[in-house]
Amino acid sequence: FDNSCSGSGAQRAFYESVKGLSGRGHHVDLYVFSTYQEKLFVVSNAAKEKFIFPIRIFYTLSMKCYFIERVVNFLRLLLYLPLLRKTSHKMAYKINEGGYDAVLINVCDIIRAPYLLRYLAIPSLFYCHAPSREANEPLHLLRWHRREKTHSVFTRLYQTACLSVSHLQNAVKSYAEKKNAQEATKIIGESYYVKEYIYKVYGVLAEV
Repeated sequence: FDNSCSGSGAQRAFYESVKGLSGRGHHVDLYVFSTYQEKLFVVSNAAKEKFIFPIRIFYTLSMKCYFIERVVNFLRLLLYLPLLRKTSHKMAYKINEGGYDAVLINVCDIIRAPYLLRYLAIPSLFYCHAPSREANEPLHLLRWHRREKTHSVFTRLYQTACLSVSHLQNAVKSYAEKKNAQEATKIIGESYYVKEYIYKVYGVLAEV
């Protein structure tokens, strides 16, 4: 399974993994959402068969008022996540009935640790390049600006409101990622630093 950003390093690493497995004689099928793109690294060329599950695309809106933009995009994310879970559940059912030995799972562009991990009944190997930084680390820049004494009271209150919405969205994504990652049979990290970061964020011991 792959739902990483098209042309990213995560997609390239996954492509090389699938290519290597297929080259060693393993039967590898690719499971993706209909929004998945393969412009630079065509993973499906290295797989035996490709299974596509329809889902509407998620994108963020840009508005003149940053606070309204944050609120609207957060509400849109809350509405999209149940759809993502439902589609992942359907995909997991198809995989569980496919007679596979194991599932290699790459990161998800929406939720770093995919919902698919929750519903698999066979061993899963989650290739986690790194937990989502924007969902698990404090927003230092906004917090620093909020405390600037040179800013007006209104400006500081406005930035505090924006920061609160961002923290709320990050908390939702971080909780979902952690719950999903903890369902993986095994997690693979790219380095010992990533291994420590995975344990810090997900509470799971990964392997390098």
